[in-house]
Amino acid sequence: MDKLEDQTCREDFRASYKNLEINEANKKNFVALTKKHIDEISRVDICNLIDELRTGDSQQDKKVDAVKDALFHLLGEVTIRKPSFLDALFFPQDDESRIVEYLNLAHKTIDVCVFTISNDYLAWALYDLHKKGVKVRIITDDECSTNRGSDIQDLADAGIPCRLDSDPTAHMHNKFAIIDGHILVNGSFNWTQQAVEKNQENLSIIDSEELCQKYTKEYEKLWAKFEHEQVKKVSDSDPYATKRRPNFREYQKRNKNPNAKNWK
Repeated sequence: MDKLEDQTCREDFRASYKNLEINEANKKNFVALTKKHIDEISRVDICNLIDELRTGDSQQDKKVDAVKDALFHLLGEVTIRKPSFLDALFFPQDDESRIVEYLNLAHKTIDVCVFTISNDYLAWALYDLHKKGVKVRIITDDECSTNRGSDIQDLADAGIPCRLDSDPTAHMHNKFAIIDGHILVNGSFNWTQQAVEKNQENLSIIDSEELCQKYTKEYEKLWAKFEHEQVKKVSDSDPYATKRRPNFREYQKRNKNPNAKNWK
């Protein structure tokens, strides 16, 4: 497939999404493009294209979700268990936007098991997924959950179940997330602002049901172990309804100043 044909396929996809229908011609183009660019298009491009159609109208967004369901099913048939992608992120060269792209692939579930969450970009990504109906669960360290800047209590107040480890002499030091049972995000990266800006960190993103099954088994073991350490709500109101979305990273990029003062 040459560049012109490749562009034609993408335009056909866009046209199909705009019409909120999947026709046979589009399926053929989808199959051809996926076979040609199995590592590039995958679920990231599809998710980004479809999410452009979201308007906030519940009926419209239900149609968008129906299209996403159908295309994800088709992608699964085309790829035949070949990983859609294998990726590695390194910080501080990369930033949160790359992680958010992968988190946004979640369509049904995302299980997060991390030492701490104080990076507001990532916290907002989890909140947005929760509001879209994705089942989000979080396991994190008990001590870090009460540190200044931690987003755990706000996420719990927003309705996301969060559990803490129960050992005061040890840390819950895992750093992984499982997306829809087949995408693993794993590495040294703590979900903090400093991990993005200053630390030398890494993340691997692997599309593997077999590997995710092992991580899911461990996650379920910890989830059951910390059953009595559920973070209790301290407010009946959704803190994100009045909370300001972070824009520091965008400000940095616009001004090309990596040393700009944090907006917090």
